[in-house]
Amino acid sequence: MKNQFSSPAFRMTKSLSFILILYCLTATCALADSDWTGFYAGASIGALSGEANPSVVTIADSYFTPIRDAAQLDPAASQEIDGQNMSGSLFFGGDYQINSVVLGLEATIMYSSFSEEESFSDIYDTNGDPFSLSSTFETDWMMSLAPRVGYAYKNSLFYVMGGVALSKFSYEFSFKDPVEQTRLDESETSWGWTVGAGYEYQISDGWGVKAEYAYYKFDDIFDVSSRLATNTLDGFNHKVDFQADSFRLGLVKRF
Repeated sequence: MKNQFSSPAFRMTKSLSFILILYCLTATCALADSDWTGFYAGASIGALSGEANPSVVTIADSYFTPIRDAAQLDPAASQEIDGQNMSGSLFFGGDYQINSVVLGLEATIMYSSFSEEESFSDIYDTNGDPFSLSSTFETDWMMSLAPRVGYAYKNSLFYVMGGVALSKFSYEFSFKDPVEQTRLDESETSWGWTVGAGYEYQISDGWGVKAEYAYYKFDDIFDVSSRLATNTLDGFNHKVDFQADSFRLGLVKRF
């Protein structure tokens, strides 16, 4: 499995987050307590680490052998598909403050072009013939609607959040050997969930900055089968999940 947190985008985002939080915690330019009640909107940039998890099971009847071919093909076709990309987000929401507790609801739409492929080739243990397969997983955006609960101290707000998420996914799979082949191309819009935590600091005149982490999970996006071109009783069953970690820095305007 690739290291999800070693890319330049992730190192840069985490470094900027640390600098932002350190500055806000030590700033002395605005020590008066802030009012967090009201609506807000903003934009953020960051990095996304995504991982699709296919679970592929060989259907063996007359072409594949039930044990030996499946033992080779299933792990190869079920490789994790992961990658890291930059992201951009727009968000808006509202908060209501009760003493030091801040209750809110935030809607976010995040764009990050995740398009990754895993390929594999080998020879059959049963007859020595070559085979190859590849899997591709794509998503461009994720939306979420998440209630959040925070603790306010002067110009700082620490919060946690959790809610529903929505995204559109594409999954492609291809298999080929000297005799047979199959190809699958599916798209699906799927609901998932998200949880996260963040820190916001109000600067002045309703402007603020925030650093945020969010985790997204989409289960059972695809549950489909692909059959061989000639031996149609044989093929593959596919189930695919997706998860992602998002780190982002945002500029906030409160009204």
